[in-house]
Amino acid sequence: MRSRIAIIGTGPTGLYTFKHLLSPTTPLSITLYEAEGEPGKGTPYHPDMNDPAMLSNIPSIELPAFTETLVDWLRRQDDDALMRHGIRRETIGEREFYPRLVLGDYMQAQFERMLTIAADHGHEIYVRARHKVVDIEIQPEAIRLRVAHSEGEECPTSAPMRQTWLS
Repeated sequence: MRSRIAIIGTGPTGLYTFKHLLSPTTPLSITLYEAEGEPGKGTPYHPDMNDPAMLSNIPSIELPAFTETLVDWLRRQDDDALMRHGIRRETIGEREFYPRLVLGDYMQAQFERMLTIAADHGHEIYVRARHKVVDIEIQPEAIRLRVAHSEGEECPTSAPMRQTWLS
């Protein structure tokens, strides 16, 4: 039986947690819950939450890589994508501060790459966009989640867990 793990939120903390679970040695069943409609972006880096000119508060050199560094990912982008974010190719560097929306696009792209890696390593992955975990109940043999869908419906789920639910 595969260990079942839930990750609540697909912002930076959820994505780094997901990354560290992708080892090919032990296949897992991982469900990622995201309240928003775009898993991987993270609320602080979502276009609905930020002005395009708002910079991140961390230089790219301090942002640990997911599957590649932010700078490597930026260098792979075409000129039109860079210009949409106000980035000139010649200014891309490890010590630069980039707009928050760039970090959102980077994290979402890295999330998509990690989903492929997870499948290649034999993990079962379930992504639940527009599913907000509203309650967690720890029971002796399971952890029960109460999840609200974007349509307002609630669905309780219960699963025996050998791992801690991560948020």
